Amino acid sequence: MTSATTIQLEAENHLLTQNNIDFKTIQIGEEKSLLVGSADLLNFYFCLNEDSYVTIQQVCGYYSGNISQLQVAVDENDILSFELPEMKSEVPSIPCVGLNFTMNLLSGRHLLTFKKMYTNTNHFFIDNFQIHFPGIYITKSILQCSTICLESINLPKFDVNQLNSSVVGRINNNNYNTTCAEVDNINIPIYHEQAKILKVTAIHPAYHSFENTKIHDFKNCKQTESVIFSVRNYLLGQPLFTSKGFVLREARYLTRRTILLKFYLEGPITDSVNSEIGSNIHLQVSSIKFDTDIIFSHYGRTERWISSSPITFSNDKLQHTWNVPDFTWSSTSPNYISFILPENFTTSLIVKRLSIEKRHVRQDIPFTMFSNERSLLEGVDKDFWWPQNNDTMTVRVMETGKIFSNADYLRIYVPVPWNSINWCQIFVIYQDGNVRILPITPPGVDWIPFGSSLVVGETNPISRRPYSAIRHIDFHAKQFRMDIYYYDGNNASLVLNSKMFETSMTISNFQFKKKSLLPVLTFRSMFVTEGNSDCDHVNVDGKQDIRIQSNWTEILGTTFFFYRKCISKHNTQSPDYLVQILE
Repeated sequence: MTSATTIQLEAENHLLTQNNIDFKTIQIGEEKSLLVGSADLLNFYFCLNEDSYVTIQQVCGYYSGNISQLQVAVDENDILSFELPEMKSEVPSIPCVGLNFTMNLLSGRHLLTFKKMYTNTNHFFIDNFQIHFPGIYITKSILQCSTICLESINLPKFDVNQLNSSVVGRINNNNYNTTCAEVDNINIPIYHEQAKILKVTAIHPAYHSFENTKIHDFKNCKQTESVIFSVRNYLLGQPLFTSKGFVLREARYLTRRTILLKFYLEGPITDSVNSEIGSNIHLQVSSIKFDTDIIFSHYGRTERWISSSPITFSNDKLQHTWNVPDFTWSSTSPNYISFILPENFTTSLIVKRLSIEKRHVRQDIPFTMFSNERSLLEGVDKDFWWPQNNDTMTVRVMETGKIFSNADYLRIYVPVPWNSINWCQIFVIYQDGNVRILPITPPGVDWIPFGSSLVVGETNPISRRPYSAIRHIDFHAKQFRMDIYYYDGNNASLVLNSKMFETSMTISNFQFKKKSLLPVLTFRSMFVTEGNSDCDHVNVDGKQDIRIQSNWTEILGTTFFFYRKCISKHNTQSPDYLVQILE
């Protein structure tokens, strides 16, 4: 797939610094231009991620003094010359000169130079210039050489003889845009009506980087805010208070005065847990003349009012916090909170503070299920687990017969070959069917992060967060095998094989009842932009190479390689995924 891109570069922001030359900027209206005085040239680096025709469309600027002829060179080869307009004080905007010169350049780094043809020119000013790329997709970050992208990759080896019509499947594009790097906005369901054996292999990144960035990046993420709503100094009886979908007013419950809050909450469909996680409701009032019993009630996804016992407020107790359990609120219809005052309560009341905050979530609790010289199986108990039905799974270790019922996900570790002391994590499976795989940690690195993932099992393909809830797992440590039983009645077997530089998962013996309609796997990942993603391309059958966040809809194939062309600042060493439909 090809596309066309035009990028405008502001000269003062992209100048290549040169020794002993003093460049200055001047402000003209709202524009800032680069002033060139005694210097004879300006240099700008730019990078191409693939061979391309490049058109210098226009340059915006002007000269002061004698006529200014400028020579344009690329990689020290003169390509054209042009004359800048003369600066005129009555002109409110900076003029532009159309050049429309096209050249063919190889991928890599290039040097663009503007230089005076005559040294008697007093000054010239460059505001910006536009470059057009008629046949490639490129971003400003790539063009500025701050994001490094490969032109081509070495594909992992796979058996081309298996690429026949009997095992061809398809992938669909259910992606959406996000600015949060901790949201999996890449959702690609993988379909096949008659598949019998699937294989997923986690491989070290196709690009080469010595960076190992692995910290979370919650910039632009909604779920980092603990306070959902807060208001202070609201006088009961005054006009209603509104803020971002929250409406606070005085109401009536039969004959009793009531503080009523109506509100909407975001939920899983918008990558938020606000409607799922429990809340702490805090009410603080001003001083009151006599003891006052206040009844707290709430209305959410059950569509019925639930009331608590009265709490007595007095001058010695002017505030109270109520705890609302997980999965109380609705993300699709309005929620309500009310504070019912006593009969004949006629005095004025100021709500000093009313707030809704997410409840505190304790840290995960890991525990060992099985260990020997070859592997370690660890269960993890999470305080808050997101599925609406709050399903739980049981795990039986076949070697010991022990059954565990408090694991929300499992982790498998193996010894690191080049260090007999350390272990590394190679596999995680969550109760919602989500699976993450890692190759063994390479030498010289403490650990590498997970990135992309796959949901194993039938899912709703249009869900923002697809899942296939697991009821039970039988773990066979000797064979590195898991027999998985789902709540929807489906089942499958997973076998792990961890080699020196890759880890594979073979899925077989699966009985998926609706695989003619629903995907058997769903690839999930994150893409904000090139250089900030866990996956930016998919290669199909070693032939089609497709940008992951582009306008494709459906692609047929047998082998899907999900990888990154651009070195990412997020989870830099997280693996690429090779998905194969074998039978």
